[in-house]
Amino acid sequence: MCLDDECNTSSGYQDIYVVVDSIASRFTRSRLSCEKLGSAEEWLEAIQEKYVEFSVPEAAQVVFPMEKACLTRACPTEKDWCEFDPECTVSPYREPSASVKGWAITCFTVVGILLLVAFLYVLHVWQVKQQVQRYTV
Repeated sequence: MCLDDECNTSSGYQDIYVVVDSIASRFTRSRLSCEKLGSAEEWLEAIQEKYVEFSVPEAAQVVFPMEKACLTRACPTEKDWCEFDPECTVSPYREPSASVKGWAITCFTVVGILLLVAFLYVLHVWQVKQQVQRYTV
């Protein structure tokens, strides 16, 4: 969640659960906080400072900026990405294209209403005739 109007500072939690015998228990909870930096250069400097602060060996450091390189040195192909990216494939949840035109629905609705009104009118006339017969006998 953002902590200010411009979302320059944000915070959140990440819970990791372990399931044993169908019972879920929280294993860890991490509090994450992020602060937006002013430029790419500041971001690169912050990464280098953390490498020094945490004594990350040079072999484990990632070279920035990453230009046509991957962290694992085995770059995923477009096919690999499409296994996880819903934008690459047709969603099974898409609504099918309409097979009935709007004018057909309108015609059926109007005809249905007219038939209903006609039925109610005939029913009313029949009831009036029945009532007239009852009163005249």
